[in-house]
Amino acid sequence: MAYTNEDVLADRVRQAIEKQSPATFFKTIAPHDTNVVDGQIRSLFISAAGTVVAEDHAGNNVTFDLDAGTVLPIRPRLIKAASTATIIGLW
Repeated sequence: MAYTNEDVLADRVRQAIEKQSPATFFKTIAPHDTNVVDGQIRSLFISAAGTVVAEDHAGNNVTFDLDAGTVLPIRPRLIKAASTATIIGLW
């Protein structure tokens, strides 16, 4: 099937709306040094305070020290095992 410019534009608008809408899936993330986070996570909700050691898609690691109730608007590749917070992923 050939796509028209209108199809491409409509798809881009749909994707932009989906990224701004509330999360539709969520689950606890178990920190691990090699398990990649599933799919295109929107953000992380911290349900119990602690640290989140996140690796981005370029392999950079950053440690966040977070309070319970924090929403961290990142899309990490990995949540490292050194993390101590209880983390819920929002998709």
